[in-house]
Parts: sequence; structure tokens; C-alpha cells
Amino acid sequence: MNEKHKVSIRKRIIVIKILFSSLLFIFTTTPSHASCWAPNCYGAVGFDKNTGQTSYATDYPTEYQAREVLQKDCPGCTYLTFNNACGAIVFSEKHNFTLTFYGPYERDLTAHAIGECRTKINDIGLNETRNDRRRSRVRSNAESDCKIAVLACTYRVY
Repeated sequence: MNEKHKVSIRKRIIVIKILFSSLLFIFTTTPSHASCWAPNCYGAVGFDKNTGQTSYATDYPTEYQAREVLQKDCPGCTYLTFNNACGAIVFSEKHNFTLTFYGPYERDLTAHAIGECRTKINDIGLNETRNDRRRSRVRSNAESDCKIAVLACTYRVY
């Protein structure tokens, strides 16, 4: 090998080391709240039905940290914690209840949560109007009353 070739190889090695170091720095320096790695990405969602306040905390390495951050932000919240997933709280203002759900995909979770909320309202309404001919009106009220109060997903969702 000639001297020119050796210098060229050294330059390439230096460039590769710099690129590797840069990538290593980028992928290892994250904020403390986002330092979770599967299977340890925790999140929490919270909702206070009295005030309407919502809060969420995602991508924490422990369930305790996610819950603690959420409770500092929203002390009166009903909360749900979840791991490597999405969490949602559904609220029915007319019937004054909340339901909590978690699941792997935001779209499926939203559909499931709203569906379960409507089912609960229909069950409440049908029990109140067991021998009444207004059942179809009760179902239509359920469709407009269920709202996703808060929904959040961790970075790692399976």
C-alpha cells in the first residue's frame, strides 16, 4: 500500500467514527421523561369530570413516574395508567359517568371506547324505559353524548 492510500483509509475511519459518535449521541440523549425502552414505556391519562380538566403523561420508564407527573398536573383527576399502549377516558356529560380503556391502537381504542359508552347509555336508558316505546330515541341520545375526554399513546405501542 502506498502512503496516499493509507491516509485515505485513516480519513475514512475518522469520518466513520465521527458519524457513529454523532448517531450515538443523538439516540442516547433524550429528556428524562422520554427515556423509556420497550417493554418499559408507561403512560397515564387523567380527567376531572367536575372541572373538565384533562392531563396526560407518556413515555416514562415506570408506572409510578407517569402517575406522579399526571397527578401533579391534575390532582383531582380520575386516571388510568398503561404500558406500551394507548389509554383513553370517555365521558358522558348527560349521564355523568366516565369509562377508562387501554389498547394497542388509537383508532381501534377510540371506536371501542365510544361503542362501550353508547352501550352503557343504552343500557341505562333501556332500564329506565323498559316498557316504553321511546327506545329508539334513547339510542340516538347515546350517539351524541359520548366524548373522548383524553387519549394518549406511549412511544412504544405494540
